[in-house]
Amino acid sequence: MLFEYAITPEVFDAASLCADEAAARCLLDLLHGISKHGMIASLDPEIWLNSVTGAIKKMPPESRDRENLRRCLERLMDTNRLVGERTQTGGEKRQEGDWLAAILTIHKKIKFHAIVVSSPKLVTPGRNDAPILALKDILDDNLFRVADKTTKLVRRTVGDVRAALAPVLRHAKKITLIDPHIQPGEERWDRLFRIINSLAGPEETRNGWRVELVVNAGARLSPDLRKWREALNSLLSARFRVTVNIWSAPTGLLRAHDRCIITNQCGISCPGGLESHPDADRVVEKHDWALMDEDAINERKQLYDRNSSPYNLVDSIQFSPNPKRGATLAERLPD
Repeated sequence: MLFEYAITPEVFDAASLCADEAAARCLLDLLHGISKHGMIASLDPEIWLNSVTGAIKKMPPESRDRENLRRCLERLMDTNRLVGERTQTGGEKRQEGDWLAAILTIHKKIKFHAIVVSSPKLVTPGRNDAPILALKDILDDNLFRVADKTTKLVRRTVGDVRAALAPVLRHAKKITLIDPHIQPGEERWDRLFRIINSLAGPEETRNGWRVELVVNAGARLSPDLRKWREALNSLLSARFRVTVNIWSAPTGLLRAHDRCIITNQCGISCPGGLESHPDADRVVEKHDWALMDEDAINERKQLYDRNSSPYNLVDSIQFSPNPKRGATLAERLPD
């Protein structure tokens, strides 16, 4: 549902795009598609971005493609879809081959959905099993058609849920869970929190950055927020900053039902629920997980905004998990 691409700066070469209208159109269509379903690796972040923006600025001021490309990049930045990836070499890369070599090194670890280069000469079949495609070929390739689908069928097992959330949470710095049925201390939910703990946040979170986790749950009888703290202390590491909000529906208003995950990059609707079951369980049914558009995300956020929500905020707690002595549980992968 959310795919990470790597694009060499040479794909944005001003002279090539001005001389080839079809290439410029292809790049715009690619960026538009990625803004809906993907992310772009900003390598050694400022170096890649400066190279790309510098190339675009070299296009004639009157060029519509120049302005459209600038807007596409701005939208990707505004939605946090340009994600930092550090190369081992760092520093300036003078040739497209240098960029590609750095990308392939990263690809061994995270597996880009597609690697886009300017020239077919750089596309070598079977090269490190990497999906390298020339700009003009990317839109016709099945990789892009697969990525353009915004719905995914997910079986609610640890393996399937983990695989579906891995690209969604890898760069997430804020995660909001909305599920009126979620409860602390129940294993079907504990598995979800272990998955989040093992996947969430860019590498910087290991060096002091925080991942903000907000849980919007429904009220059951008299909610005990101490149970939430106790449960999440054993499931999450100290790099998280957690907020738990408990909501109830006022008399005459139907209680909340929809379930979703919203990050600082995207929203995923999960109407079948967020719990997960052991891989050994015979879970046959698959549920639709779908990327939400911007309007849907904003509307869902307003439903759980303290100033605008139609629901009653019963109670709330904020804390940073403090794993106890045996809290290696917080760092281990899900069962």
